[in-house]
Amino acid sequence: MDSQVIIVGGGAAGIFGAIRLAEACPEVRVIVLEAQSKPLGKLKVSGGGRCNLTHDCRDARHLVQAYPRGQKELLGPFSQFKVEDTWDWFESRGLALKIEGDGRVFPQSDSSQSVIDLFYSELQAKKIELRTSCRVLGISKLNEGFQIDLKDQALRADRVMLATGSLRSSYFLGMSLGHELMAPVPSLFSFELQEEWLRGLEGLSFQNLRARLRIDQKDFYQDDPALITHWGMSGPLIIRLSAWAARELHDSQYQAQLFLDFFPDLTREDIGRALGERVLEAPDKKIKNDVCLKIPKRFWQRLCEKQDLHETIWAQLSKKKRRDFIEDLKNLRLQVSGKGIFKEEFVTCGGIPRDEIDFRTMESKKAPGVYFAGELLDVDGITGGFNFQFAWTSSFIAANAIAKSIRATKKSNV
Repeated sequence: MDSQVIIVGGGAAGIFGAIRLAEACPEVRVIVLEAQSKPLGKLKVSGGGRCNLTHDCRDARHLVQAYPRGQKELLGPFSQFKVEDTWDWFESRGLALKIEGDGRVFPQSDSSQSVIDLFYSELQAKKIELRTSCRVLGISKLNEGFQIDLKDQALRADRVMLATGSLRSSYFLGMSLGHELMAPVPSLFSFELQEEWLRGLEGLSFQNLRARLRIDQKDFYQDDPALITHWGMSGPLIIRLSAWAARELHDSQYQAQLFLDFFPDLTREDIGRALGERVLEAPDKKIKNDVCLKIPKRFWQRLCEKQDLHETIWAQLSKKKRRDFIEDLKNLRLQVSGKGIFKEEFVTCGGIPRDEIDFRTMESKKAPGVYFAGELLDVDGITGGFNFQFAWTSSFIAANAIAKSIRATKKSNV
């Protein structure tokens, strides 16, 4: 009887893994089971509908630094299936890619649908069976292989790949096979802030901010652009901070202190000298109307109001007010009071523990013959295409390992 592999999950990792497995082991029957009516739903909305496929970070040692959870374990996998391999895989199948200024990689079409169309074409060409609206109720180990229980039937599989994503309902399959669970909590989100004085500044952006997030005496740092929103702050700086501090923020019920440095390349003394020069050059000018540093005018004026300097001229600037103003520019303190969302995307911190997986093959240490890929694991990256890169890498490695295992079994049975 021909070998059969069941892949549970029709997202990015599951579909990519199925295609790779069919390439590596054409004689195997591959079936993908997807609980939703449409597969690849998350991929479709990712990157604002443009699909940020990966990041142009080609050194594995640097690439792993984009993963708050998984840096140690991912060095080996990213040496097996690299960013260059992702690029070659898509372009060799006719999907032209481009690199944007911040290193993010997108299809030249700027449409996630072009990625989905490519995947469907590959599934059809390789005769991979995709079943949608097909929820797996359980997986059990047989004397040889596994039984996958569906609502109205049971399937047999020689090997299983779990690529069910980070939905809470998906973790029970791994747990039923003996795995523990690192409690999943949100990652990649914006911050809600308490400060009323920021209201009305929505849309203001800052290209070079340095932030320190303090939670129960623990500090997290990030340098990146950010913007003010209706509810607080967002942008790469905030989203990436939320990833590094995901579990700590959850445990603190999203209460934290955020400190912002608007001029990380300048010292307090540098700023003091710039203000002092304005005192000499334009003593009679109102401070709020005389922006002498590279910062949005509306924000400068709001800081002046916060410091009660809205009617003050440079000649009237006291030493204390100067110190306080400089402190706001170099170490503005804001109170985080909750979390927002990050568009339609949702990434979690948590999942199947990394120490229960062999990252050389992505095989379970608890249930041999079961392989894991994608966000089901306690691995997550910051924004920029890193989560998709892990999906491609982990599913590619799992597919190769499954193919090798099946061939070894067949050889031993001859």
